[in-house]
Amino acid sequence: MKILLVVTGLPDTKNPARSVYNLNFAKELINTGHQVSIVYLRALKPGRSLIKFYSTEDKIEIIEVGCVVPQKVFRAKTISELIFKKLIKRSKVFGSLKDVDVVHGINGNAAVYTNMLASIYSRKYLLQFVGSDVNLNLKESLVRKSYRQALSNCNFFAFNSKALQDEFEKFVTIGDITKRVIYRGVKLEKFIFGFSEIKQEIKVLFLGGFPNMGNLKGGLTLLDAIKRIDATLDISNPRLKFVIGGPNADVIKFDIKTMNIDIEFIGAVPKEDINKLMQESHIVIIPSLNEGLPNVLYEAMATGNLVMGTKVGGIPEFIDHDEVGILFQPNSPQNIVDNITTIVRKPELIRNLAYNARKKIEQYDYSNFVTIYIAIYENLKNK
Repeated sequence: MKILLVVTGLPDTKNPARSVYNLNFAKELINTGHQVSIVYLRALKPGRSLIKFYSTEDKIEIIEVGCVVPQKVFRAKTISELIFKKLIKRSKVFGSLKDVDVVHGINGNAAVYTNMLASIYSRKYLLQFVGSDVNLNLKESLVRKSYRQALSNCNFFAFNSKALQDEFEKFVTIGDITKRVIYRGVKLEKFIFGFSEIKQEIKVLFLGGFPNMGNLKGGLTLLDAIKRIDATLDISNPRLKFVIGGPNADVIKFDIKTMNIDIEFIGAVPKEDINKLMQESHIVIIPSLNEGLPNVLYEAMATGNLVMGTKVGGIPEFIDHDEVGILFQPNSPQNIVDNITTIVRKPELIRNLAYNARKKIEQYDYSNFVTIYIAIYENLKNK
């Protein structure tokens, strides 16, 4: 079976962790004996090719299209949609997709283009919603007639969390179309449980960074909390150390002289280094203001960390407060301070909750996620 994935992000040399899930998912499909092509929608910028075709060493065909431009509406369509439609008709590159069996759009922002391709090749298609495509962009997208049409033509809706599906259905009536929450899970053979014994310090890991130097992932809230902890908590043994990673985490200015807390800014982290970082940590904190269900949550639960996360998106679907991890209010530095203070005074909580987290996540091996999607492909192909 040949699957066409339509995505809005793939890793590159400057940002090897960006949308790495999309590429890894394609590789897993290849490993199970299927063929995969990817249409990668990129921002159209000066010096960037409008269209580019290449194959990876894993034999994945990638058509990179520079057509996602500012969404100025022109006759109920955006300029990017008009460009994309012309490219499909004129470029010979798209001819290689005629033999695809099913089209899978990953991220709601790819919906219109997924609909176009599926229509041209007369194939069924599914749309997978992952997070910000609903939480941040859905209302704006629904203004466009072409987006509403893409949803109405869709044959299957998949959501990365129950919270995401509920939010989506506040604005869109799915009706009798098949829908399902499919948790991504984690590769348990890769992210191995290895609780790091607490000796002289408790290490807290944050990997959300500061996208566009903002606070979407709660990084600025965390920095505020660190200042408060350092000013109010006398920590001698064990000490606290915060490791701050993710986009812009190596360039953001953080004006604080810490007395009791060590802070290390490490920037964007390659995917292959995340397992090691987590093996060395005791707590992974996810202070996001908006989420679907982040990969870092799965990975932290698998590797022996106490997970602290905000009560947003799908995070509470996996974190039972004080049983599997700790939940706190978004954008509340004091909530972070209170919970960290409790942990420092009762460090045995880390081990107890980390063991419970690993036990729960063992139900969600990544291989199950891939198997579910292959079954959906087969069903759509045979309809």
